[in-house]
Amino acid sequence: VKNLQYFMSELNLIDAWRNENPKTKQFSFSNHIGASRIDLFLVDSLIYKNFILKCSISDQRFMSDHFTVHLSILQKTNSQFFMWKLNHTI
Repeated sequence: VKNLQYFMSELNLIDAWRNENPKTKQFSFSNHIGASRIDLFLVDSLIYKNFILKCSISDQRFMSDHFTVHLSILQKTNSQFFMWKLNHTI
């Protein structure tokens, strides 16, 4: 944990989900042994402030022991806004 905190501090990164949910307890991974929030979007603080719309963790899993973490990004191109989505079939 200390190495991750140091890395985030040195590169001025923000945990997008935690920034939006400072007191919420929700997990991105769980199995018969336990649960944790190991799936993160670490985002530069300026990018977060200007382009991140929302970050959320799904409440359902699909063929995995991980819940999907969603990051909505605002992209400015010719006065149009686009939502980028990761192709999860790759």
